[in-house]
Amino acid sequence: TKKEDSISEIDQMKQIISAKMWKLSTTVFITTTGNVAQTIPACRLDNLWEYKSDNKFSLFPGTIKCTPTEVTTLGSWDITDAKGLKITTSSGASYTDEILLLETNKLQLKYTLGSGAYIDTYVTN
Repeated sequence: TKKEDSISEIDQMKQIISAKMWKLSTTVFITTTGNVAQTIPACRLDNLWEYKSDNKFSLFPGTIKCTPTEVTTLGSWDITDAKGLKITTSSGASYTDEILLLETNKLQLKYTLGSGAYIDTYVTN
């Protein structure tokens, strides 16, 4: 029998997510009566998210700033159990979003904020 030279599901996901930079496309608020599309401020739409293959993470603000003091956020990232994308910022804050979809050019993350849940869709830059 021939031994398969395959990489794990998590390693495949890491290759896809680190291959390109990502930008936010849509945000949907999940409610009990249905999903509600959210208006995304222009200052968030031009930000770029970079997940490097060495597990370093950068969030680059675009030319439109949300605040005058907005700067690049640095940190690290990892995929947990093939279901979570964990971000740890250089200031020590961390959070894990649920990966709903990861394709070559599309990433969907679900997260809870307060009593609501959101789904962010990212596309490659």
